[in-house]
Amino acid sequence: MLKHLIEGLTSGFGRQRETEPSTETSAGAGMSGAGTGVAEPLPSLGFVSHQPLYDKQLRVVAYAFSVRRGKGPLQSALQQAEFDRLMLGTLNNLDIGKLLAYRKAFVPVSLHALDDALLTELPAKSVIYRLEPPLVGEALDGQLLARLDRLQGHGYRFAVEPARFDAEQGELFRRMDFFIVDFAARAPQVLEPFLEQLPQRYPRARWIGFNIGSAEELDLCLHGAGSRQFALFHGAILPLLKSLDENERIDTEQLHILEIMRLLRANTDSGQIEAQFKRDSVLLFKLLRFINTPSNGFAKEVQTIEESLLLLGRETLFKWLSMLLFTAKQECARSFGLLEKSLIRARFMEKLGDVRSKVEREQLFVTGMFSVLDALLGKPLDVAIEPLDLPAPVQAALLHHSGAFADRYALALACEAGDAERIDPLVQRLQLSPVPITQHYAEAVLWAQEILQQGTLGDGDA
Repeated sequence: MLKHLIEGLTSGFGRQRETEPSTETSAGAGMSGAGTGVAEPLPSLGFVSHQPLYDKQLRVVAYAFSVRRGKGPLQSALQQAEFDRLMLGTLNNLDIGKLLAYRKAFVPVSLHALDDALLTELPAKSVIYRLEPPLVGEALDGQLLARLDRLQGHGYRFAVEPARFDAEQGELFRRMDFFIVDFAARAPQVLEPFLEQLPQRYPRARWIGFNIGSAEELDLCLHGAGSRQFALFHGAILPLLKSLDENERIDTEQLHILEIMRLLRANTDSGQIEAQFKRDSVLLFKLLRFINTPSNGFAKEVQTIEESLLLLGRETLFKWLSMLLFTAKQECARSFGLLEKSLIRARFMEKLGDVRSKVEREQLFVTGMFSVLDALLGKPLDVAIEPLDLPAPVQAALLHHSGAFADRYALALACEAGDAERIDPLVQRLQLSPVPITQHYAEAVLWAQEILQQGTLGDGDA
């Protein structure tokens, strides 16, 4: 019912990208100084993180995949190669192809992975491989560069983080499609001279601002030296931007939606709810169009609010309005970024409640859905949710990180941040394991993308 509910709200937001896998097979390549011998035991792959990358319009266009490699670095070429295979195999097991129908993926691999046939099993149109620096004592050679050229000829793209290489690798860097600039590793004042020189040497590569954590760092990407080269941004982007600027205010439709949601939670009679809908003809039109979509399967056309309440039920109408709340301002790309974040959290938490009652699953969904309402409305979270009279466990989790839903909410936030240090103890407390958690989170991301690709909530047909 939930999937049909949201499908009925959507139309024409975007088209699914083609994802034709490459049929290239592995060819020989090499690195001088590569280690040999029996590989040491590999660290546990654990939770595979995929964090969003935004374009300049604040749209999520890609995900950066990563995994914690354990306490120490991989020490040999063979161990690196085996870890690469484990990483690529895990992504294939997650059916990443479905996810890549809507987004690009940045996948970290070592230079040794260029020999591996698994590399070409992921779709060239959607994957950018992030190359790790060589091990100490290794040097790039002509065979490896030739292999890189062949893969690029088949449509694969590559990225490096130049600051992590001990010496400038001109031949390698000239072939790169993306350079990663990690703000967690360098202060902005240190990075700025570096950014001034990089475009002159390698004008072909576009840049990714990684681990952006302050307004100063975001401003450097958007307006500082080399800002034209920056194409993608990673980090706490949405919280850094004001939800309401000096000339903006909460949309009138948002106010009407919040008021109707308050009336629904207060179990107000249908007459008062209908009066609120009649104050906004556009909102009323959206409701009637939604309820009469074929996916709802009603035999006759619904024409009144009273019929809508009877057929949908108050909980379903509340859920529909909660999603419409994010899209009242259709021109605001930031709202869609927040909607995607909230949908992922909501779906993931709902999946974590599979063994619980239907009521608790619904409340887990609502917890995730309203967890970004403060950012959407530009108000403290307690003020933003106050009119909604949410159930006590939802309020406790959102406002105090306590109560029955607290660990599941904390796990959703930790998975979103890719924070393995927080994920591991939460998984143990909830008596789960990293493998289904990775699957649940990947499914939640895919589900949210499918919803957004099907259309803009409340819009007309494109």
